[in-house]
Amino acid sequence: MDNIRLRNRVLIAEDEGCLRRLLEELCESAGFRVDAVYEGRAAWALISSLVDVYALVFLDLCMPEWSGDDVLSMLNTLNNPRKFVVIISGFMDDKMRAGFESHPNVFRILDKPFSTREISAILEAAVVENRIERRSRREDIDGV
Repeated sequence: MDNIRLRNRVLIAEDEGCLRRLLEELCESAGFRVDAVYEGRAAWALISSLVDVYALVFLDLCMPEWSGDDVLSMLNTLNNPRKFVVIISGFMDDKMRAGFESHPNVFRILDKPFSTREISAILEAAVVENRIERRSRREDIDGV
């Protein structure tokens, strides 16, 4: 029964300190627990061990060590069908956008600069998605 709890944790992988702190504040004020890192290798270490815990992962594409794209590629090894990754990018052409939109784990794409309203909308959508998933799991367990 433990695996049907509402996910309330967010990972922020963003190398720009001011953006990372802004995202942390917005997520915390929305009631999420936050883990924050500034490079891709650290993001992967957390995702690979806590993938089922995160409601969302905000993943910047351009970071030190491993890029967000590297981390997203590694997600394929986990065979996790959930859409929980929010790609953050300062520039993305149409071909890149189409590739990310078709990735099985990408929930949204967030273009820099972004507004607090956009973040709030993403957080609200994640909560709704989380509740739907939880309800579906409960129905599967209860045989409804």
